[in-house]
Amino acid sequence: MHDFLQDVRFALRMLRKAPAFTIAALVVLALGIGATSAIFSVVNAVVLRPLPYPDADRIVVIHQDFRLAGLEQMAFGIPEYHDFRDQNRSLEAIAAYQLRDKNLASVDPPERLLVATVSPAFFPVLKIEAAPGRTFTPDEEKAGSDRVVLLSHALWQRRFGGDASIVGRSVDLSGEPYTVVGVLPRGFVLPQKVDVWVPLAPSELESSEERRNWRNYDLIARLKAGISVEQAAEDLTALRRRMNEEHEGAAPGTSQLLVKVQTLKDFMVGETQTTLVFLLGAVAFVLLIACANVANLLLARAAVRQREIAVRAALGAGSGRIAVQFLVESAVLAVLGGALGLLLALWGVDALVAIDPDRLPRAEEIHLDGVVVAFTLGVSLVTGLVFGVIPAIHASRVDPADVLKEGSRGTAGGRMGRFRNALVVAQIALALMLLAGAGLMTRSLSAMARMPLGFDPEGVLTAKLAITNPRYKEDKAKAAFARDLLARLNNLPGVTGAGITTNLPISVRYSQSFRIEGKTPAAGERWPYAVHREITPGYLESMRVPLIEGRMLNDQDHEDAPHAIVVNQALAKTYFPEGNAVGRRVRMPCGDDEKTCPFCTIVGVVGDVREVSSEETIAPTFYASYAQVPRHSLNIVLRTSQDPLSLLSALRSEVRAIDRDQPIYDAIPMQARVDQRLGPRRFALEVLSVFAITALILAAVGLYGVTSYMVTQRTREFGIRLALGAEARDILGMVLKRSLVLAGLGIGVGLAASLVLSRVMTSVIYGVSERDPLTLLIACPVLAGAALFASYFPARRATRVPPAIALRAE
Repeated sequence: MHDFLQDVRFALRMLRKAPAFTIAALVVLALGIGATSAIFSVVNAVVLRPLPYPDADRIVVIHQDFRLAGLEQMAFGIPEYHDFRDQNRSLEAIAAYQLRDKNLASVDPPERLLVATVSPAFFPVLKIEAAPGRTFTPDEEKAGSDRVVLLSHALWQRRFGGDASIVGRSVDLSGEPYTVVGVLPRGFVLPQKVDVWVPLAPSELESSEERRNWRNYDLIARLKAGISVEQAAEDLTALRRRMNEEHEGAAPGTSQLLVKVQTLKDFMVGETQTTLVFLLGAVAFVLLIACANVANLLLARAAVRQREIAVRAALGAGSGRIAVQFLVESAVLAVLGGALGLLLALWGVDALVAIDPDRLPRAEEIHLDGVVVAFTLGVSLVTGLVFGVIPAIHASRVDPADVLKEGSRGTAGGRMGRFRNALVVAQIALALMLLAGAGLMTRSLSAMARMPLGFDPEGVLTAKLAITNPRYKEDKAKAAFARDLLARLNNLPGVTGAGITTNLPISVRYSQSFRIEGKTPAAGERWPYAVHREITPGYLESMRVPLIEGRMLNDQDHEDAPHAIVVNQALAKTYFPEGNAVGRRVRMPCGDDEKTCPFCTIVGVVGDVREVSSEETIAPTFYASYAQVPRHSLNIVLRTSQDPLSLLSALRSEVRAIDRDQPIYDAIPMQARVDQRLGPRRFALEVLSVFAITALILAAVGLYGVTSYMVTQRTREFGIRLALGAEARDILGMVLKRSLVLAGLGIGVGLAASLVLSRVMTSVIYGVSERDPLTLLIACPVLAGAALFASYFPARRATRVPPAIALRAE
């Protein structure tokens, strides 16, 4: 221990005596270690840290896989949920839930709340208790039960001041009184940043067999002990196929339906997990480049300290003792760099979260904690070993007799010189790989941005509202609200078009089966499915969706008129390939009563719109008249030649003029919504671009250092050449040629490695090949240019060495 402490004190003294070297090495290490710690903080919180629920790995989310019907996943109807609850063999508990909107009324200003309607088993599945108060009881799942509600901790604090006496009191949700029975723990927001929870009490009609295909509920469950996700999927798939045969008429053994079971963590993290793991691998490249840079600095410093090492060896220090001293110096340097990197990571974590906090899962849990600090310390020590071992070995092999000879001097060649060159080649190769990755992400985002959406988002303001007050319980009241609001909005100055839809493009998928008049599926075939939207006249025109055939929905399609729908080209081509969609009739599966389930006549065909996702294939879609099928959720679109946000105040005023207790929310331009769909990839691009630029700078600095050191070591040689008549341009060309050779080797190695590792990019890019030649053709000259720039200054210094001074130099 005494020797170790002595080595540490000596290392600190040596670092203090070489401030330029110490500052350069610490900056490089802080960049590498800080970036690594920041990314690890995000990965740790989002991917590695378990969810805060007992036995969280047993909590799963369940969806139906409907890819055979052109839909990736589907929710469940209440009868299906009941079958899963009563007949499964792999679940300890299962619950259904649905997200809705309600308004916190009788307050100023009114506030829209996200409401989760959950079956009482929802909280036992998660093993969550309310404090204060209680969660729901099984009796509250019955239709006609008293209205009760659970508050989120955030809403409790924000609107009720954290008053525990709120339990037992009444709150007004959309004009209806609800009794507060409890407050859920801080941070609990499942299933999705929910404000309040109400019990699911399905009506008799909703639970009936004729509503089996009304799939509006998602399922969450807890696996039995010892049951795997795969076993649960097999069990539930077999059950679902049996249900298909018993209730939907499929021939025995013909059903191909699948049930998808995901852990709750995988469901929450989604594609972000792949992006973060990819970025963690990318930042490891930055750290390796930083290690190579510092190793080069240490090798150059070891060459300068050869006389010191030789004297110590001559006085009896063994090679092992000298190697240990250099390793301790490297470790001290790494720990100091790690401490600075941790400070940099504090800022880096905030910057990463700020890029897209709404789309980053578990963003509120991301922070530097003990795990991250321990990780940073471990990375620092490993880093010190990585960049310190080669200089330590080199120092231990110094021959005192050769070094102490009078006039002895180092050279730029030899084994140490070759190793420094190899480090530079490795840095350039790693930098090229990061540049190529950033280039592919840029090209991917560009491809997504260019993808036809089927509508024009420029100059459109969007806003949402939920008319859930009892005054809008009747369909005619909802239709009258929409009609009155549109009349007001169309008269606003600067508005060139206005419309309402139940869901905006590139948003959630609501799919529904339907029947085509005159067509009956063969045995084992499924009824067709399509995405559905309810719209008012003016919506498609305001979004500039082109009319292909027939007519748009208009004011003639009111609540008392025959039901009319407009379909997109994908639906027309899929289900009416003969080309006669207009005039055909379809019917939604809402029962057998002709009055409640009328046939709808297709009156027009419009262009395809990416209603669900910009990356999925176009889904068959139909647009029904909002007046004929009114809903509680409204999405307003206003087209204007002005800045869309300039209409926000007028929009809010017009809504309040109709209903002062009606809040609007999520009011942003449509173009901003389109940009949000690129969130995960934009996050990856911005972070990867920072890494690529950092790697480029570090690689250039490394090449600069090696070239500068080489020029210093060959000062005498250059002086002799100049004295013998060599031109300055010859010296300049000699130095630059050597640097460009190293750069060329690094680019070659980087190209080969990029092609080998290109498959890693397939999961995070879209619309471009992972081996895109244009990206590599751009990245290579950029790196070569940086190498040339970094080498030019030491090369120019070599041409300005006075021959007389060079010949007198030792």
